Amino acid sequence: MAKEFPEIKEKNKGKFTRWVKKNMPGKSTCDAASAVMKNTKKYDEAVVKMANYANNFGCSTKGKSPAKAIPLGAIIKGAKAIGAIKSLKDK
Repeated sequence: MAKEFPEIKEKNKGKFTRWVKKNMPGKSTCDAASAVMKNTKKYDEAVVKMANYANNFGCSTKGKSPAKAIPLGAIIKGAKAIGAIKSLKDK
Protein backbone atom coordinates (compact mmCIF):
# COMPACT_ATOMS: atom_id res chain seq x y z
CA MET A 1 0.00 0.00 0.00
CA ALA A 2 1.43 3.36 -1.04
CA LYS A 3 1.92 6.12 1.48
CA GLU A 4 -0.40 9.08 1.16
CA PHE A 5 0.99 12.52 0.37
CA PRO A 6 1.54 14.35 3.68
CA GLU A 7 -0.93 17.20 3.75
CA ILE A 8 -0.34 20.48 5.59
CA LYS A 9 -2.98 21.39 8.14
CA GLU A 10 -4.89 24.56 7.29
CA LYS A 11 -3.55 26.37 10.38
CA ASN A 12 0.06 25.66 9.27
CA LYS A 13 -0.22 26.75 5.63
CA GLY A 14 2.22 29.57 4.93
CA LYS A 15 3.91 29.19 8.30
CA PHE A 16 7.40 28.52 6.90
CA THR A 17 7.05 31.31 4.34
CA ARG A 18 6.17 33.75 7.12
CA TRP A 19 9.13 32.50 9.15
CA VAL A 20 11.44 33.05 6.17
CA LYS A 21 10.19 36.61 5.57
CA LYS A 22 10.76 37.43 9.24
CA ASN A 23 14.09 35.64 9.80
CA MET A 24 15.75 35.57 6.37
CA PRO A 25 14.55 38.67 4.50
CA GLY A 26 15.47 38.70 0.84
CA LYS A 27 15.75 34.91 0.52
CA SER A 28 13.27 32.81 -1.35
CA THR A 29 11.48 30.10 0.58
CA CYS A 30 13.42 27.39 -1.25
CA ASP A 31 16.79 29.07 -0.67
CA ALA A 32 15.96 29.47 3.02
CA ALA A 33 14.90 25.82 3.26
CA SER A 34 18.23 24.77 1.76
CA ALA A 35 20.12 27.03 4.18
CA VAL A 36 18.26 25.59 7.16
CA MET A 37 18.90 22.02 6.05
CA LYS A 38 22.64 22.71 5.66
CA ASN A 39 22.88 23.74 9.32
CA THR A 40 20.07 22.02 11.21
CA LYS A 41 21.70 22.45 14.64
CA LYS A 42 21.38 26.21 14.35
CA TYR A 43 17.57 26.11 14.02
CA ASP A 44 14.64 24.94 16.11
CA GLU A 45 13.34 21.43 15.41
CA ALA A 46 10.00 22.79 14.13
CA VAL A 47 11.78 25.05 11.61
CA VAL A 48 13.93 22.15 10.43
CA LYS A 49 10.81 20.03 9.87
CA MET A 50 9.14 22.81 7.86
CA ALA A 51 12.31 23.35 5.82
CA ASN A 52 12.59 19.63 5.13
CA TYR A 53 8.98 19.52 3.92
CA ALA A 54 9.59 22.57 1.71
CA ASN A 55 12.70 20.98 0.21
CA ASN A 56 11.01 17.64 -0.41
CA PHE A 57 7.66 18.78 -1.74
CA GLY A 58 7.85 22.44 -2.76
CA CYS A 59 11.35 23.02 -4.08
CA SER A 60 11.97 20.06 -6.35
CA THR A 61 12.21 21.44 -9.88
CA LYS A 62 15.27 19.53 -11.08
CA GLY A 63 17.47 20.94 -8.34
CA LYS A 64 16.30 24.52 -8.72
CA SER A 65 13.78 26.37 -6.67
CA PRO A 66 10.56 27.02 -8.61
CA ALA A 67 11.28 30.74 -8.45
CA LYS A 68 14.54 30.17 -10.33
CA ALA A 69 13.08 27.69 -12.81
CA ILE A 70 11.47 30.47 -14.89
CA PRO A 71 13.26 33.82 -14.98
CA LEU A 72 11.09 36.72 -13.84
CA GLY A 73 11.87 38.61 -17.05
CA ALA A 74 10.33 35.80 -19.10
CA ILE A 75 7.19 35.90 -16.99
CA ILE A 76 6.88 39.67 -17.40
CA LYS A 77 7.48 39.48 -21.16
CA GLY A 78 4.90 36.70 -21.42
CA ALA A 79 2.35 38.74 -19.47
CA LYS A 80 2.97 41.79 -21.66
CA ALA A 81 2.60 39.66 -24.79
CA ILE A 82 -0.70 38.26 -23.53
CA GLY A 83 -1.91 41.80 -22.78
CA ALA A 84 -0.91 42.93 -26.28
CA ILE A 85 -2.76 40.01 -27.87
CA LYS A 86 -5.88 40.72 -25.83
CA SER A 87 -5.81 44.40 -26.81
CA LEU A 88 -5.56 43.42 -30.51
CA LYS A 89 -8.55 41.12 -30.12
CA ASP A 90 -10.58 43.93 -28.57
CA LYS A 91 -10.06 46.20 -31.61
